[in-house]
Amino acid sequence: GRTWLHRLFRLQNLFYLDCRSPRKRPFAPAKAKRTHRFEVIRMKNPDYIVQNSQHLRNNMTKEELHLWLDFLKKLPFSVRRQKVIGRYILDFYIPGARIAIEIDGRQHGRSEKREADTQRDAFLESKGIKVLRYSNFQVNDNFPSVCHDIQKYCNQRTNTIKEGTPR
Repeated sequence: GRTWLHRLFRLQNLFYLDCRSPRKRPFAPAKAKRTHRFEVIRMKNPDYIVQNSQHLRNNMTKEELHLWLDFLKKLPFSVRRQKVIGRYILDFYIPGARIAIEIDGRQHGRSEKREADTQRDAFLESKGIKVLRYSNFQVNDNFPSVCHDIQKYCNQRTNTIKEGTPR
């Protein structure tokens, strides 16, 4: 049986205490540390976030699909669609340049959504990730400018990372 400590850690979606053999784990741990009789395992992502990102990847908006097929897919950088970082799902993530690209629809104009976006951006900035936000209108009506902007930031950030200067 599970103790109250097991359930507490499981509910927080942070850690999972496991005293079983490593082969019986239901997921691959990010980090494992041996303490007394238990092994503390850091969970990568909760299942519901991963499932949601997979759903979003298969059902991209018209603007996301346009940006992906006509520009991002052809970049010389690795680009991840619907990437999970922390408890957030990013529309596009370029790991080599540490850039997140967000395509915002009309709902992002509301005040509560703007506050959530500000918190999300602060979290990502604390991880060293630059957030580039574009509206659906910008992607539809000014596509070359959006592509040029993304390319400029990718080149700038990869040169900064290669030189070893702070991000």
